[in-house]
Amino acid sequence: MLDKTLPHFNVLMEKPDTAQYPRYALPDGFCFASYQPEYAEKWAQLIYMLEQTDTLQEAHDLFSREFLSRPALLEKQCVFVLDEAGEVAATASLWPGSHLGREHLRIHWVSAAPKHQGKGLVKALLTYLLDLYGQLDHDGFLYLSSSTWNIKAINLYMQFGFVPYKGKVPAAWKGGRDYQKDFQAAWPLIYEKLGKSSKQSG
Repeated sequence: MLDKTLPHFNVLMEKPDTAQYPRYALPDGFCFASYQPEYAEKWAQLIYMLEQTDTLQEAHDLFSREFLSRPALLEKQCVFVLDEAGEVAATASLWPGSHLGREHLRIHWVSAAPKHQGKGLVKALLTYLLDLYGQLDHDGFLYLSSSTWNIKAINLYMQFGFVPYKGKVPAAWKGGRDYQKDFQAAWPLIYEKLGKSSKQSG
């Protein structure tokens, strides 16, 4: 679930060395799965359950807009983890994003069902997606977007070598905000919450 004890700021992170990262496998009883049409409903239910959208319909619309519009990528780059019952336990994708003015691949919509959190599913997903990134034709720049409310996820991304993105961002940052001001406000809060220094975190 979201941690709303911090002020909300959107943030960007990048991975300078995409070849170096920890390796985790799924625990027993779980398996990776490629997209199937019935997973669209499961994805929406999961995102809504995690309070990432205000309504279930908004989550459905989000999946259609983000993923169904790129069917050629959907089967390979939107990944699901299934539990022993065949239910969707977690999901993440390696998906094009244009936060920086042109498309780059990003880690996108990383989510795990509450009852399966803490089991290492997201760590295994990140390993899987970074392996996939190495297999694809890419430009060498990998990033992700998150927010201060996703503090646990940010901590995990740091463990995988993601660091705060300090480069230039187009003027059209989310909601018309100033990225540099958001950067300067967000990261001291994040470091303090995690008990880390900026040097420790890159």
